[in-house]
Amino acid sequence: MNKETIENLCRAYFEAFSQKQLDVLEDMYASDIKLMDWEILVNGRSNVLDANKGLFEKVGTLDIRLNDIFVFENTAACRISICIDGETNLKVLDLISWSPEDKILEIDAYLQ
Repeated sequence: MNKETIENLCRAYFEAFSQKQLDVLEDMYASDIKLMDWEILVNGRSNVLDANKGLFEKVGTLDIRLNDIFVFENTAACRISICIDGETNLKVLDLISWSPEDKILEIDAYLQ
């Protein structure tokens, strides 16, 4: 998988997440995906989707802006800004690892 492919997949992931498109996210996640952020640690596609759904139900709008992306092998380091309901602004660093099948294997999210 090349750098451009990973960058495009990351952009598609953040767009789907911003639009709360669980069906698209489900297609992007590997069956054994691992998600870790500053509040949770979950394993497996259905558990990650449940965590996403819980977040989506708590907020009205999500606006994610990709500020920088750096790719090394199959992992992207993504500096993003998240605006929640037009008010809360978070700066986050996401490390996203991809499989050769273009599926997300792992997301480690760090609040900055």
